[in-house]
Amino acid sequence: MSNKPFFSLITATRNAASVLPHLLKSSASQTCRDFELLIQDGMSTDNTVAVAENFRDELPALSIVSEPDTGIYDAWNKALSRARGEWILFPGADDSLYGADSLEQAGILLRNLPRNVVYAGCSLLLTTPLDVPVEICRPSGTLSIDLPNGMPFPHSALLHRRKLFEKEAFSTDFRIAGDYEFFCRTLTDNNYGIYDLLLTRQRIGGISSSLPSMLDRDLEFLRISRRYFPKARRVMLCARIFRSALFRVVHRLFGMKTAQVFADLARRCRRKAPLWSKPDVGQPVAPDFAENPPFFSLLVATVNRKEPLRRLFDSLNKQTYRNFEVLIADQNPAGFLDEISASADFPLTRIAMPPKGVSAARNALLKLSKGDIIAFPDDDCWYAPQALERVRSLFAANPALGGILAAWADTPQNSPSGSSLSPVNRTGAFRQAGTLIQFYRREALQCVYFDPELGPGTGLPYGSGEDTDFLLQALARGVLVGRTPEVLVYHPKPDPADPALIPKVRSYAHGRMHLLRKHKFPLWFKLANIVYPLLHLPLESPKARPYRKAMFLARLQGFLRK
Repeated sequence: MSNKPFFSLITATRNAASVLPHLLKSSASQTCRDFELLIQDGMSTDNTVAVAENFRDELPALSIVSEPDTGIYDAWNKALSRARGEWILFPGADDSLYGADSLEQAGILLRNLPRNVVYAGCSLLLTTPLDVPVEICRPSGTLSIDLPNGMPFPHSALLHRRKLFEKEAFSTDFRIAGDYEFFCRTLTDNNYGIYDLLLTRQRIGGISSSLPSMLDRDLEFLRISRRYFPKARRVMLCARIFRSALFRVVHRLFGMKTAQVFADLARRCRRKAPLWSKPDVGQPVAPDFAENPPFFSLLVATVNRKEPLRRLFDSLNKQTYRNFEVLIADQNPAGFLDEISASADFPLTRIAMPPKGVSAARNALLKLSKGDIIAFPDDDCWYAPQALERVRSLFAANPALGGILAAWADTPQNSPSGSSLSPVNRTGAFRQAGTLIQFYRREALQCVYFDPELGPGTGLPYGSGEDTDFLLQALARGVLVGRTPEVLVYHPKPDPADPALIPKVRSYAHGRMHLLRKHKFPLWFKLANIVYPLLHLPLESPKARPYRKAMFLARLQGFLRK
């Protein structure tokens, strides 16, 4: 590590011995070592300092100072006076870095930023006290609207250039919103950037997110907003103040449990997971794949394909990670796959099934699978040699992660590169999310099955959508799914100029629109799906334009179908 580290992580503590190990362990596990961790302790009466001192060997650049302070912002200012890093991060004592490569990925991002960018806004995973994922908090893209209405990003996932603090400091006049006052004073559209990086994890319950302190926080926001934005419209902030006041009234009249249920009503109406009333209902705590190597189950439904399946088997024979099984739903005549099956250098189970569709076949295989990690390779795809090993390492480094979407390429020469991990949301599920690139922890798939009305071979007009439907079901259960170019799966790309694809694209289009109705997507998103093929028409060759026209007309017909 250089004399001056690239990162300074600053955390303020006060009697945090029970929670601080989360931050210390995640810091010690970082693949990037170019950082210092500065702990500014407010004279704790428990063994907070001793807990931190136990990590000296794992964190050589650990600095601990315990002295009186007037609050978190005074503590941060004291720690900033000894910070040496070019970029500063302020994780809470109960927070942690998202994955082992979080700082490494942040470093790649930050080293390429222009000098005028002094704030880099990243995303944060909000979890329950037992580390069960709740939701991903992302930074605002509309500062002019959001900043006058309160904090526009999760602060513990915001990176600051150290030069910001050469002339500025946090105000100690505020108990909860001193950081918000600092941003109102220094943040502009020109010095702030938003980046697709899930950087930290934060447990519910800090002072800024707890129900008892919510009204105090919002009133401080209002006081600051009036100072810096006297002419701004603060409709959202005033609505939050009204809501926070109601929480406090309910709390005082009926107790905390009733207040927690009341506070979560608005979230439930928006189909979001509860934050306060049921803090630990959701995805189970993930097993430790770093200590216990996981077993993969690869579920393949196949009909009328020999050579493509042989290519898949060849790629599985070459996997660097060997702890897996393959289950085949064989929808072919007897003996059709005997020769190919004999070439498998891995545990293989075949079940004979009538050709009733890929969804029914995969559901049957799900019931038979034994793996800790479940995947669904197509019979005409193939894996890069390190695909399973990289899936294992990503799950091991990210215990909150329930699913992974790999990168999809037609040849190794056209493969994307990189090692970022970005969260997938509902609309993002429609961008290259076929089942062939989906990998899940078994715990994430409780009560998730393929819709037998969707997908090829069902005899219904919905010739696709089973893959996206499966992913949407997982997301609806609160499963955190990340997309990465680090895992590579190959699959031939269709040629839009091939006239034989027209019937297929029509059935795919009907499946897409049925899926949008099933999952109650808003009208604007349905219309965007209909218009999308038309936007591609000018980019296509003359021979490929019938493909896009057929897609547009079929999606329009599917939209109008009752």
